[in-house]
Amino acid sequence: MIRTVKVKVFQPGNKGFITHRTIAGPRRHFTAANIEKILEGYVEKIEAKAPGLYRMVQIAPAEFNFVRTDV
Repeated sequence: MIRTVKVKVFQPGNKGFITHRTIAGPRRHFTAANIEKILEGYVEKIEAKAPGLYRMVQIAPAEFNFVRTDV
């Protein structure tokens, strides 16, 4: 059961990052569909601010990094 989804969004140059955690409520967990929906929200926000400059890398079942590709 996955209770926390962790997303890191890297800054220009991939020198730093901001970590975002989405935590399921009490006695709840995330399904694959829930995780996909959460990631879609991040992709939309990132693409609106920096189109084409990021790619997503899955680190673990519920951990994802958005790294800069213009480095």
